[in-house]
Amino acid sequence: MEKIWPGRLVCAVLIVCVVFLSGCQQDQLQKPEASFQSTQAIQPIETQLQKDQTQKNIADGDTVLLQYVVRLADGKIVSRTEDGKAMKLTIGERSIIPGLDQAIKGMYVQETKDFRINAANAYGTHNPQLLRVFDRASLPEAVDPVPGLILRLSDKDGRQMAATVIKVEKTNITVDLNHPLAGKDLFISVRIVDIV
Repeated sequence: MEKIWPGRLVCAVLIVCVVFLSGCQQDQLQKPEASFQSTQAIQPIETQLQKDQTQKNIADGDTVLLQYVVRLADGKIVSRTEDGKAMKLTIGERSIIPGLDQAIKGMYVQETKDFRINAANAYGTHNPQLLRVFDRASLPEAVDPVPGLILRLSDKDGRQMAATVIKVEKTNITVDLNHPLAGKDLFISVRIVDIV
């Protein structure tokens, strides 16, 4: 049996480590878009900034200041915080869409993350039973209905709801009572400004 010299053994171990580490680096360099193929409800796409080990992770009950940008799949921005300003919210109070509330947990101050949140965890799937037909004459005279117009309606209990006009005919209009973003996946960039 051939004797293995210590120098050769060290060299072999170093080669194995280099091959292993280069494989890890290639995995880390995959395009963020690859994560969009997942069927998970909340998909972190990218994280920036290394965490200081003393920083607190956000949990239920924490009140945070954050900045955000919400985009659709085509890149169109549908909502954002104003430049230089932050939104204040308490995690777990259900004051934002459930997917985002869940995604923020575990983040820390000054961390930035991009998420894809599926429709079911954003504004819900589109419900065709929420389409309604109204007599055009029931609208105030000042309202000229056109497709895309958002009307404010009240139910019999006085609760306000938004209705998007989707079809206009001579005597009737068809409105959609679904949220305008229902049925759409959202791509959200979040930056945690502070925990207050």
